[in-house]
Amino acid sequence: MKSAAFFDLDRTLLPKASGAIFGKYLEAEGLTTGTHVPGASLAMSFYELFGETRLNMTLTSQFVKTAAGWPVAKVEHAAKLAAQDLADAVLGHAKVVMDKHRAEGTKLVLATTTPTVFVEPFAERMGFDAVLATEWSHDGKAFDGTTVGPFVWGPKKRDAIVDWAKANKVSLKDSYGYSDSYFDAPMLDAVGHAVAVNPDARLTAIAALQGWEIRSFDAPRGVMKVLGREIQQWLEPFRKIEPVAFASFEFNGLENIPSEGGAILAFNHRSYFDAFAMNLLLAKVG
Repeated sequence: MKSAAFFDLDRTLLPKASGAIFGKYLEAEGLTTGTHVPGASLAMSFYELFGETRLNMTLTSQFVKTAAGWPVAKVEHAAKLAAQDLADAVLGHAKVVMDKHRAEGTKLVLATTTPTVFVEPFAERMGFDAVLATEWSHDGKAFDGTTVGPFVWGPKKRDAIVDWAKANKVSLKDSYGYSDSYFDAPMLDAVGHAVAVNPDARLTAIAALQGWEIRSFDAPRGVMKVLGREIQQWLEPFRKIEPVAFASFEFNGLENIPSEGGAILAFNHRSYFDAFAMNLLLAKVG
């Protein structure tokens, strides 16, 4: 049977939520001027810091009501304009992973809560084979403020990939799932190869318990991050501190590090103490 790779959008393929990009083009079409969802701004700020919560996703699910009367053609035009901005924002190592799956013959599927009408142009631009997303209801001319089918989130997103896999003769056991959100754990649990990408705190815990891979798409595979930052970034404030208790350092071969251009500096064995040595070295050579 065939396999597929299911990708979440916000904070997985993208570093942030896609809402700001869509909002810019919806406003340019005159659709969101004066539109206000109570608490939306606070919920979005919280989302950018901590990821999905039931509160901000409840607000998101209600956004369809504000679209009642919006012309379909204008929304489609806004989505086409947003597609390039979204494609430009896709994290570099997400593209590497997508290219690898594509080369192996794995189907690429965008699985997102974001409305289908918003993400289809982006999905086409990125070469996805299918889109599983929330469907807004319309009569061909205007949206009516309701959805067709479920709000594709949490267990409903899992159900969407299960149904799609059955319809397309895809083996979920041989498939991959990528997401940042605790609420996508059901989707990740449904595939044979789950990857927690830049995971929120709860998904990090679940991934550790389940033995799922944890990684970021803004860094190569295997680079460890703590609260969104690499270990050397946390150690940055201490780079200029020369004394280290109970240790002295002598550096040889500093002349081999170029004063201009790039260089790769590697640890010679696995020791957490190496991080201090490396930071002192970088402080010396600048």
